[in-house]
Amino acid sequence: MRGPRVRMLTLVLLLCMALSPSAICVADDAVAQSKGTCATGAATPEPSTPANSALATPIGALGGGGAGGQPGLRIASLVARADTIVRGTVESVAEVGDGVLTVARGADGYVSPVELGEGVEGQGGLSPNSYPVTVCRVGFKVTASVKGPVLPPGATITVESYRPHLGPAWGLLEAGQHGLLLLDDNGALADLYYPLLPVAPDVPVMAGDVPPLDAIKEYLLLSMKPGVTEETLASCIEGAIDLHLQAAGDALVPLTRDNDPKIVGRALAGLVHFQDARAFPEAVEFILHPPQTAQVQALMVMCSVGMLTDPELAEAIIPLLSSADATCRRQALSALRHMKDPRNMPTLAAALSDADLENRYIAVMGLAETTGRWNAEWATSWPKFQGNPSYYVDKWLNWWEGEGKAQYGSSAP
Repeated sequence: MRGPRVRMLTLVLLLCMALSPSAICVADDAVAQSKGTCATGAATPEPSTPANSALATPIGALGGGGAGGQPGLRIASLVARADTIVRGTVESVAEVGDGVLTVARGADGYVSPVELGEGVEGQGGLSPNSYPVTVCRVGFKVTASVKGPVLPPGATITVESYRPHLGPAWGLLEAGQHGLLLLDDNGALADLYYPLLPVAPDVPVMAGDVPPLDAIKEYLLLSMKPGVTEETLASCIEGAIDLHLQAAGDALVPLTRDNDPKIVGRALAGLVHFQDARAFPEAVEFILHPPQTAQVQALMVMCSVGMLTDPELAEAIIPLLSSADATCRRQALSALRHMKDPRNMPTLAAALSDADLENRYIAVMGLAETTGRWNAEWATSWPKFQGNPSYYVDKWLNWWEGEGKAQYGSSAP
């Protein structure tokens, strides 16, 4: 299925981009514009709260949306959409022809198939909700029923899936996949982006009287175990993030000792997202010295660090600031900015001298937010900072030497 692996990588790359000043400048610029040009030093009112909601967005990041208009994973919405949910295994996938599929798009961004027409040359004349597709007939062997009609275990049902020739990144069903298949009242896929929620094939079957959403939560947690495939683990972590399953931490900790570095990286990224102190110091070591076969997973861990907000984790990530990699330092500084903790002031002040311009900007904004100086004299947008970085850096350096150090200098984490 074109899902967890491609989707997770895409979302992590988008997340790291979102943490760069150029991406967050829209939010910061709203503040700067409301106060005039910083370089003028004009006195203007200060807003009640910083307009940096983009930075406050949790790494549900990993379930917050993808490229090409793909909606984020919202399991509760998918369960509500589905009339039937069955657990089982994809036994076969066979292409049966091409056509033009018309879909219905819900307000939540999810899409369901409506009508399959004959194929056409090219894409001329298609409506916005019609796509040239390859039609696949999927055989699915049922293990248990989760919602809707109770199907006998061992029964095989047939559904159609669709592979778009161009355009949307719909999920693809592949032989051997095990998970929860979501169907509408006509037996068609309830959503084309998330046709199946992967779970481990050897976890116990939930009793039939367990509410569907509760059963899915349990399946996700039970699937995060030694022996799980990376793709299934990635999907289960994404689901746990969406459902705010803090209990996932207990399941992920043992996986940080797995023999597969990719599994270790996924587990560490999940733990960091949940702001679980048990991710450290292993997460920092994984970032600074990533295994050769787990470079992408190390990037995931690093980006998760960039979204931390718990001040008690500041000390754990300080070693990242000694990295020669500016992006690595940037994620640690972004976390300190989010924390808005006076104990981080000496570290942010030191970062005013960082060799990287973007990192110096994050230090400026972190100091402004932590001290409450969120106004045009002390803070600005990324584009305006680029135009005159020394104005803000020198202003904060002078403040630190003349006032800040005496007030905050001994409060380092």
